[in-house]
Amino acid sequence: MDDHASALVTAAGSGRRMPQPLRVCYVATSDISLRFLLLRQMQHMQRAGFDVMAVSSDGPYVHDVRAAGIPVHVVRMHRPIALADDLRALVQLVCMFRKLAPDIVHTHTPKAGVLGRVAARVAGVPIVVHTDFGLYFMNTSRFARGLFLLLECVAARFAQSLLFEDPTARDFAVARHMAPASRALWIGGGIDLSTFRACDVPRVVRDELRTRAGFGADAFVIGFVGRMVRGKGVLDLLDAMQIAVRANPRIRLVLIGPEDERARGGIDIADAIARRELGGIAVQVPVQRDIRPWYSMMDAFALPTYRDSWPRSPMEACAMGLPLVITDLPGVRIAVRCGENGMVVPVGDVKRLAAALTTVAAMSCSERAVAARVSRQIAESLFDERSVFDRVQQVYAELESTQALQEHTNA
Repeated sequence: MDDHASALVTAAGSGRRMPQPLRVCYVATSDISLRFLLLRQMQHMQRAGFDVMAVSSDGPYVHDVRAAGIPVHVVRMHRPIALADDLRALVQLVCMFRKLAPDIVHTHTPKAGVLGRVAARVAGVPIVVHTDFGLYFMNTSRFARGLFLLLECVAARFAQSLLFEDPTARDFAVARHMAPASRALWIGGGIDLSTFRACDVPRVVRDELRTRAGFGADAFVIGFVGRMVRGKGVLDLLDAMQIAVRANPRIRLVLIGPEDERARGGIDIADAIARRELGGIAVQVPVQRDIRPWYSMMDAFALPTYRDSWPRSPMEACAMGLPLVITDLPGVRIAVRCGENGMVVPVGDVKRLAAALTTVAAMSCSERAVAARVSRQIAESLFDERSVFDRVQQVYAELESTQALQEHTNA
């Protein structure tokens, strides 16, 4: 067992009872976050000797996480603010934490981050950690931005450490006095680079998926991976496709991800495609448990998001050697070296987005080879999940040591 995981090791033959592993509870608003954002980190902590469990809303991916060996407890949480439902979820989280008695509660995603931190403190959890995925609220209304900032400032007081994937978000939090620099730590964000490699997907698989999507052999396929909501820029992408396909009739679009019309900003993708007369040009594919073959069928990747920061899909696209078209947001544009592996466009600028898609589709074979090499280099230098896991584990160890020292002093 890793000595960081236990901070527990008792000398053999000392005659003292061997302490139990630290119990860590990961909390996220939705099951899809547990499955696609956090599962590998939780499994890493298990292998390091932690007793890991998770809490999220119910959904189809709860089974996947449980099947992977992580116990999941269900508390109904919604992404939008809903006062009555949020108070109910807060009470349920308090009761659950008191029952499970974790040593560490580690919250993720905005809603679970606020509710989970407060509930953990009320329940008497010794150590509370939150991972912030970035400045998700910056391109919202002034009222929404102010409300989100207020909630984050309050919730920050309920955690010993705030971990940031995006260094810009970390600097923002410190400047706004949400947390002192000593408690606001950059950890980065990453993926399993050993599995996201274009060379591992046979050409026949790529061709089969393109055929299944109805794309011809000469099509230039642009891919989008993410939730089908306005905040991800999906409608902008469809509007840009109307312009781009007139300039280059070979351009096609594949949209991959979950659809939830009930969510704030949710979109009926089939209707949106039909209204723009993009049938046969834009194709929707449901969320995939293994997304790698679908990246292999793409020629380029686009994410015209309004509010993401350090999102997962551009990391995966980089690792798969794709050129990218993404919006000019601090934690997003880091995936692109303009003119080498793609283009960065202003948020909400459909014409510039269309021009970028057209430009990428016109890249020569040599330019695409350079883009593939640069994208992979960026992934290897910035998006290796092993470094992230090590940093999180170190935070746990340091906080546990501090907690043990406080308990000894107070005894």
